Amino acid sequence: MINIWSSDSEESGEEVVRLIVVDHPELDAGYRVPEAAEGLEIDFMEVADGHRRRGFGTQAIEMLRRQHSGRTVFARPPESEDAFWQSPGWEHVRHAQDGDYPPLFLKR
Repeated sequence: MINIWSSDSEESGEEVVRLIVVDHPELDAGYRVPEAAEGLEIDFMEVADGHRRRGFGTQAIEMLRRQHSGRTVFARPPESEDAFWQSPGWEHVRHAQDGDYPPLFLKR
């Protein structure tokens, strides 16, 4: 698990981002992204209320990518979070059986 602690909040040391990351995740072949099996899946991401839409989630993901450079990072978020994952730099991948699987967002 990766935690990001705010340095600009009024309450010093407040946790603002939590990521749960799976190393070498299983991914159905229908996504056609074979390198993802050697990558990292962001299984869960939470940004604390009052800190959303301020770049903390992006900062946490970029920290993860720096720590594991050269590895594919991806997420299969619920539809309610698609707007964040559709930001620049994330590739949107649909499964071969489109409607039966959630979309995949990845950075290579």
